[in-house]
Amino acid sequence: MINSIIVPISLYIKQLQSFGGFKITELKNGIYKQLLTAFQDMLNHDVVMIPEFVNMARTIPGKLILDDTSNPKYGLAKIAIKYKYLSTGGYHKGYKILLFLWDTGNIRIPIGFALYYKGSKSINELARKGLSLLRNTYEIKPEAVLADGAFFADETAKLITDYGWVLVMRFNKARTLSKTPIRKLIPRGYGAVTGNLKNGTKLKTIRRKDRFYTCNRMLWNTKKILKTYALRWKVEETFRVIKSCIGLNRC
Repeated sequence: MINSIIVPISLYIKQLQSFGGFKITELKNGIYKQLLTAFQDMLNHDVVMIPEFVNMARTIPGKLILDDTSNPKYGLAKIAIKYKYLSTGGYHKGYKILLFLWDTGNIRIPIGFALYYKGSKSINELARKGLSLLRNTYEIKPEAVLADGAFFADETAKLITDYGWVLVMRFNKARTLSKTPIRKLIPRGYGAVTGNLKNGTKLKTIRRKDRFYTCNRMLWNTKKILKTYALRWKVEETFRVIKSCIGLNRC
């Protein structure tokens, strides 16, 4: 069953490389083969990294972006998970691809990925495992780690902070900080506050209208936090173009 989605994922990564600034023909000999071999590793490992791409990222300053894309797949009851599409409010069954992207400002390099499906670990556990691999095995040092609210968890914030990395993420409006609901700490549409998670991790959280953003650098001002987080939208556009171009949702 899992083998049936290896091909569309390989097409996905191939297109991502192209739109991200890399073309298959421009890659060194053996890298693309290594990439396809890594897909097969998903049958045995939750998270896989592409060493050549990681080594490339180590030589270019950049930010690490965590993001996922949902792929409806019906008729695969053994692997399909049920998830909600935020844009429509409806529910679908399928799988998700979790990507670890290295953003240099001009290009986005897919340095690792994971497959989230029925029977796999949670998407947050997959994210933390990938972060651990990048730091402890590959000794990578991102300028910041960016992700939307789906990837925010107390454990993840603590892990990134313990690594000495900068964290910039969306903060769920239902969460608490210093044991107080964030909407009470910042009751109006604009403001900023510092506080601690239950595990002691200190964060600076800002509000812009009905959205909250958080960072583990107390000296960063609101403008810098928002400007850094805005880099994520380049990835969202990449996902949109890829899906519309190769019809990944319909594969």
